Amino acid sequence: VPVTIREMSDTQVIQYALMENLQREDLNPIEETEGILDLLALRLSTDREGVVSLLNKLSKAKRGVVADNDVRPSEQQVLAEVFASIGKMSPESFRTHRLPLLNLPSDILDALRAGEIEYTKAREIGKIELESNRMELLETAIKYNLSINQIREKVKALQPSSVGIEVQKLLETTYKRVKKFKVWSNPDKQEKLKSLLAEMEALIAEDK
Repeated sequence: VPVTIREMSDTQVIQYALMENLQREDLNPIEETEGILDLLALRLSTDREGVVSLLNKLSKAKRGVVADNDVRPSEQQVLAEVFASIGKMSPESFRTHRLPLLNLPSDILDALRAGEIEYTKAREIGKIELESNRMELLETAIKYNLSINQIREKVKALQPSSVGIEVQKLLETTYKRVKKFKVWSNPDKQEKLKSLLAEMEALIAEDK
Protein backbone atom coordinates (compact mmCIF):
# COMPACT_ATOMS: atom_id res chain seq x y z
CA VAL A 1 0.00 0.00 0.00
CA PRO A 2 1.54 3.37 -1.01
CA VAL A 3 2.09 5.57 2.03
CA THR A 4 3.07 9.23 2.24
CA ILE A 5 4.86 10.27 5.41
CA ARG A 6 4.97 13.95 6.32
CA GLU A 7 6.63 15.66 9.22
CA MET A 8 4.23 18.18 10.75
CA SER A 9 3.99 20.35 13.82
CA ASP A 10 1.01 19.99 16.15
CA THR A 11 -0.54 23.08 14.57
CA GLN A 12 -0.05 21.71 11.05
CA VAL A 13 -1.65 18.40 12.06
CA ILE A 14 -4.77 20.17 13.36
CA GLN A 15 -4.92 22.36 10.26
CA TYR A 16 -4.59 19.34 7.98
CA ALA A 17 -7.34 17.49 9.86
CA LEU A 18 -9.65 20.50 9.60
CA MET A 19 -9.03 20.82 5.86
CA GLU A 20 -9.67 17.11 5.35
CA ASN A 21 -12.91 17.37 7.32
CA LEU A 22 -14.09 20.32 5.21
CA GLN A 23 -13.78 18.18 2.07
CA ARG A 24 -16.36 15.66 3.30
CA GLU A 25 -19.41 15.44 1.04
CA ASP A 26 -21.77 14.70 3.94
CA LEU A 27 -20.74 17.78 5.90
CA ASN A 28 -23.79 19.80 6.97
CA PRO A 29 -23.77 23.64 6.85
CA ILE A 30 -23.33 24.02 10.61
CA GLU A 31 -20.35 21.66 10.76
CA GLU A 32 -18.84 23.38 7.72
CA THR A 33 -19.31 26.84 9.21
CA GLU A 34 -17.80 25.81 12.54
CA GLY A 35 -14.94 24.04 10.75
CA ILE A 36 -14.08 27.13 8.71
CA LEU A 37 -14.20 29.27 11.86
CA ASP A 38 -11.87 26.89 13.66
CA LEU A 39 -9.47 26.77 10.72
CA LEU A 40 -9.38 30.56 10.50
CA ALA A 41 -8.91 30.85 14.26
CA LEU A 42 -5.98 28.46 14.07
CA ARG A 43 -4.33 30.27 11.17
CA LEU A 44 -4.88 33.69 12.76
CA SER A 45 -3.90 32.59 16.29
CA THR A 46 -7.20 33.76 17.76
CA ASP A 47 -10.61 32.30 18.68
CA ARG A 48 -13.97 32.19 16.90
CA GLU A 49 -15.01 35.57 18.30
CA GLY A 50 -11.78 37.07 17.02
CA VAL A 51 -12.42 35.69 13.54
CA VAL A 52 -15.96 37.12 13.49
CA SER A 53 -14.64 40.50 14.63
CA LEU A 54 -12.00 40.46 11.89
CA LEU A 55 -14.53 39.57 9.18
CA ASN A 56 -16.76 42.43 10.33
CA LYS A 57 -13.82 44.86 10.27
CA LEU A 58 -12.88 43.72 6.76
CA SER A 59 -16.45 44.22 5.54
CA LYS A 60 -16.59 47.72 7.05
CA ALA A 61 -13.20 48.59 5.54
CA LYS A 62 -14.37 47.59 2.08
CA ARG A 63 -17.47 49.75 2.53
CA GLY A 64 -15.36 52.66 3.75
CA VAL A 65 -16.89 52.64 7.22
CA VAL A 66 -13.50 52.14 8.87
CA ALA A 67 -9.94 52.70 7.71
CA ASP A 68 -8.27 50.01 5.61
CA ASN A 69 -5.39 49.73 8.08
CA ASP A 70 -7.78 48.34 10.72
CA VAL A 71 -7.18 44.97 9.02
CA ARG A 72 -3.53 44.01 8.66
CA PRO A 73 -2.31 42.77 5.23
CA SER A 74 -1.14 39.52 6.84
CA GLU A 75 -4.66 38.88 8.14
CA GLN A 76 -6.18 39.61 4.76
CA GLN A 77 -3.71 37.21 3.18
CA VAL A 78 -4.67 34.41 5.57
CA LEU A 79 -8.37 34.97 4.84
CA ALA A 80 -7.71 34.91 1.09
CA GLU A 81 -5.65 31.72 1.34
CA VAL A 82 -8.15 29.83 3.47
CA PHE A 83 -11.19 30.69 1.36
CA ALA A 84 -9.26 30.01 -1.85
CA SER A 85 -8.37 26.54 -0.54
CA ILE A 86 -12.01 25.87 0.38
CA GLY A 87 -13.19 27.20 -2.97
CA LYS A 88 -16.86 27.56 -2.04
CA MET A 89 -17.31 31.12 -0.84
CA SER A 90 -15.65 34.45 -0.18
CA PRO A 91 -14.99 35.95 3.27
CA GLU A 92 -17.94 38.32 2.79
CA SER A 93 -20.40 35.64 1.67
CA PHE A 94 -19.29 33.51 4.63
CA ARG A 95 -19.90 36.45 6.96
CA THR A 96 -23.34 37.32 5.60
CA HIS A 97 -24.75 33.89 4.73
CA ARG A 98 -23.08 31.36 7.01
CA LEU A 99 -22.26 33.06 10.32
CA PRO A 100 -25.94 33.95 11.01
CA LEU A 101 -26.71 30.22 11.03
CA LEU A 102 -24.92 29.83 14.35
CA ASN A 103 -27.38 32.24 15.98
CA LEU A 104 -30.48 30.32 14.90
CA PRO A 105 -32.79 28.81 17.57
CA SER A 106 -31.77 25.37 18.82
CA ASP A 107 -34.67 23.55 17.12
CA ILE A 108 -33.57 24.83 13.71
CA LEU A 109 -29.90 24.13 14.45
CA ASP A 110 -30.80 20.52 15.29
CA ALA A 111 -32.64 20.14 11.97
CA LEU A 112 -29.66 21.59 10.10
CA ARG A 113 -27.19 19.30 11.86
CA ALA A 114 -29.40 16.32 10.98
CA GLY A 115 -29.49 17.38 7.34
CA GLU A 116 -33.28 17.69 7.39
CA ILE A 117 -33.44 21.16 5.82
CA GLU A 118 -31.33 23.45 3.64
CA TYR A 119 -29.64 26.38 5.37
CA THR A 120 -31.38 28.97 3.13
CA LYS A 121 -34.77 27.68 4.25
CA ALA A 122 -33.62 27.48 7.86
CA ARG A 123 -32.62 31.14 7.84
CA GLU A 124 -36.08 32.15 6.62
CA ILE A 125 -37.86 30.09 9.28
CA GLY A 126 -35.52 31.56 11.89
CA LYS A 127 -37.09 34.98 11.29
CA ILE A 128 -40.23 33.85 13.16
CA GLU A 129 -39.99 35.01 16.77
CA LEU A 130 -42.72 32.92 18.36
CA GLU A 131 -41.46 29.43 19.18
CA SER A 132 -44.78 27.65 18.55
CA ASN A 133 -45.20 29.18 15.08
CA ARG A 134 -41.56 28.58 14.23
CA MET A 135 -41.62 24.91 15.22
CA GLU A 136 -44.86 24.31 13.36
CA LEU A 137 -43.48 25.80 10.13
CA LEU A 138 -40.20 23.92 10.55
CA GLU A 139 -42.04 20.60 10.84
CA THR A 140 -44.24 21.45 7.84
CA ALA A 141 -41.28 22.54 5.72
CA ILE A 142 -39.44 19.29 6.43
CA LYS A 143 -42.48 17.03 6.02
CA TYR A 144 -43.65 18.51 2.71
CA ASN A 145 -40.27 19.75 1.44
CA LEU A 146 -41.60 23.29 0.98
CA SER A 147 -39.77 25.51 -1.50
CA ILE A 148 -37.96 28.64 -0.33
CA ASN A 149 -40.70 30.81 -1.86
CA GLN A 150 -43.44 28.86 -0.08
CA ILE A 151 -41.59 29.28 3.20
CA ARG A 152 -41.16 33.02 2.64
CA GLU A 153 -44.89 33.40 2.04
CA LYS A 154 -45.73 31.52 5.22
CA VAL A 155 -43.16 33.49 7.24
CA LYS A 156 -44.70 36.73 5.99
CA ALA A 157 -48.20 35.55 6.90
CA LEU A 158 -47.03 34.54 10.39
CA GLN A 159 -45.52 37.93 11.21
CA PRO A 160 -48.14 39.66 13.39
CA SER A 161 -48.14 43.28 14.45
CA SER A 162 -45.89 44.31 17.33
CA VAL A 163 -48.91 44.31 19.66
CA GLY A 164 -49.90 40.85 18.45
CA ILE A 165 -46.39 39.55 19.09
CA GLU A 166 -46.44 40.80 22.69
CA VAL A 167 -49.86 39.24 23.34
CA GLN A 168 -48.78 35.88 21.88
CA LYS A 169 -45.56 35.89 23.88
CA LEU A 170 -47.51 36.67 27.06
CA LEU A 171 -49.95 33.85 26.29
CA GLU A 172 -47.15 31.34 25.78
CA THR A 173 -45.33 32.43 28.94
CA THR A 174 -48.53 32.28 31.00
CA TYR A 175 -49.35 28.82 29.67
CA LYS A 176 -45.92 27.51 30.72
CA ARG A 177 -46.29 29.04 34.19
CA VAL A 178 -49.81 27.63 34.66
CA LYS A 179 -48.51 24.12 33.90
CA LYS A 180 -46.06 24.46 36.80
CA PHE A 181 -48.47 26.36 39.07
CA LYS A 182 -49.65 24.49 42.19
CA VAL A 183 -53.30 25.31 41.64
CA TRP A 184 -54.69 21.79 41.69
CA SER A 185 -54.79 21.51 45.51
CA ASN A 186 -56.49 24.88 46.02
CA PRO A 187 -60.27 24.82 45.24
CA ASP A 188 -60.56 28.62 45.18
CA LYS A 189 -57.76 28.99 42.69
CA GLN A 190 -59.18 26.17 40.59
CA GLU A 191 -62.51 27.96 40.32
CA LYS A 192 -60.80 31.23 39.39
CA LEU A 193 -58.75 29.47 36.71
CA LYS A 194 -61.87 27.77 35.32
CA SER A 195 -63.58 31.15 35.16
CA LEU A 196 -60.66 32.71 33.27
CA LEU A 197 -60.53 29.78 30.86
CA ALA A 198 -64.25 30.13 30.20
CA GLU A 199 -63.72 33.80 29.35
CA MET A 200 -60.95 32.84 26.93
CA GLU A 201 -63.17 30.22 25.31
CA ALA A 202 -65.92 32.81 24.87
CA LEU A 203 -63.43 35.25 23.35
CA ILE A 204 -62.21 32.62 20.88
CA ALA A 205 -65.78 31.64 19.99
CA GLU A 206 -66.51 35.22 18.88
CA ASP A 207 -64.09 34.81 15.95
CA LYS A 208 -65.61 31.57 14.69
